[in-house]
Amino acid sequence: HEAARKSITRKSNPNIMLIHQHRFRCAALVIMLRYWGCRVNFAFSGQVGWTKYLKRDPHGYDCVITDWEMDGEGTVQGSDLT
Repeated sequence: HEAARKSITRKSNPNIMLIHQHRFRCAALVIMLRYWGCRVNFAFSGQVGWTKYLKRDPHGYDCVITDWEMDGEGTVQGSDLT
C-alpha cells in the first residue's frame, strides 16, 4: 500500500472522482484516498457521477475511478468519460 500511496500523492493533493455503486466499498475507498491526501468527489451511481463530472470542469480531475460494471438503466460506462 505504501508504493500506491506514494504513486498517487506525487502530485500535491490530487483531485479524484470516484463512482461506485456499493456504498461500503465506496466509503472505504474515499477514506483511504483522503487519508493519502487526495481530494475526493464521489457518487453511488453512474448517472449521479456523470452529472457531478459534467458540472465540474472534467479536466479538473486528475483521475476518475469507476466500478467495473454498474447496474441500472442509464448507467454511464467508462468509455462515456473519454
